Amino acid sequence: MPDRGIMTPRRLIVVSIASATVAIAFGRFTYPLVLPALKRDLLASYTVVGLLGSLSFAAYLGASLFVTIKGHKLGPVTLVRRGVAGSALGLLILASAGSVWWLAVGMLLTGASGALVWISAPGLAASAVAADRRGWAIGLVATGIGLGVVVTGQLAAVTRGMDGSASWRVVWAIQAMLAAACLIFTLARRGETVGSGARAATLATLRKVRGWAGITLAYAAYGLSYSLFVSYLVAMLEADAEYDTSHSSQSFAVLGLFTAGAAVIGKLSDRFGRILVLSACLGTMAVAALAVLSHTEPWTTVSSATFGFTMSGVPVVVAAHIADNLPPEEFGAAFGAATLAFGVTQLTGPQLGGLIADHTGSFTLVYMLSSAIALAGAATATASNLALRPTRSRPVDTSGAPRRRGGGER
Repeated sequence: MPDRGIMTPRRLIVVSIASATVAIAFGRFTYPLVLPALKRDLLASYTVVGLLGSLSFAAYLGASLFVTIKGHKLGPVTLVRRGVAGSALGLLILASAGSVWWLAVGMLLTGASGALVWISAPGLAASAVAADRRGWAIGLVATGIGLGVVVTGQLAAVTRGMDGSASWRVVWAIQAMLAAACLIFTLARRGETVGSGARAATLATLRKVRGWAGITLAYAAYGLSYSLFVSYLVAMLEADAEYDTSHSSQSFAVLGLFTAGAAVIGKLSDRFGRILVLSACLGTMAVAALAVLSHTEPWTTVSSATFGFTMSGVPVVVAAHIADNLPPEEFGAAFGAATLAFGVTQLTGPQLGGLIADHTGSFTLVYMLSSAIALAGAATATASNLALRPTRSRPVDTSGAPRRRGGGER
């Protein structure tokens, strides 16, 4: 049932940030950080590692499909609450898992919950501000994810000295408690937001967005590129670069820290145009994925920081571009449809990377592939931008009526 009552714009933004931090930073980005300890304890090979990662992304894809079909009947606030609840339960299962099978259950649950939150939270944040601040507002949501990854990295560092499986269990257990606290916060006040009567997601809804095909393809390329890079960063630095656990974990923490710059990229897209900034982000990701293969400092740190900063901006800019072109009640439908393409490629990354690593004995080809895919996405976005230039898209206000703005493509 839709929520009843009113939720203030400020609370909408805070709820969106907190929920995304739990569902994405904790629910999805903790796995690579605890991977070395987890592999020593329960996992037999990188193929199994990749399979678990792919299960999480498969659940994300399945939940994305659910949101596109049924999400309009529930409303974004309800979806966010269910996503946070699922994340809390999934993290608890991961913390207590005694076998690969229970790890799989936890990965499935946190993966699905991440989709419920991420498809809904950007629309909530965008609905709370004026059209010329949507990129900034959605960027704040992604910034919360980045800060959550930083906290996780530090938590992993503190628990690193524990024996056996205690280190990775403690990380997930603490996150489960934080997720429970977030759930209490999201339930503290009932409220229906703009868009709770949204339409079911269809391709026709997404096609209303200017440049939808190029944007969707670029988002799909992003899904594969980032999932390859992030899933194996810690493992690659320890196996190929022979970094110790502290050094590799700090590199991942740097990546997470710089994803906190998502609000900056969102603001840049408010100023210079969505697709132009999207192309720049993907192109820079391609360079960073190659540079990290130097296996030397300062390039490892610079590459991790650069990849983290630019990868954080891609979903922000895609979401803002969709919000610019549609009224709020149609945002979830279109963003959910675009997320299906992203979900398919994201699902492929961990398993593909694990197979390549096991077959070749290193992660070099994994990161070369990540770079090539990001570059292809940048080229697709650039082509889309050129095609749109003669008739540039305009943001719409909360009633759905176009509102002219100065500047370039939005």
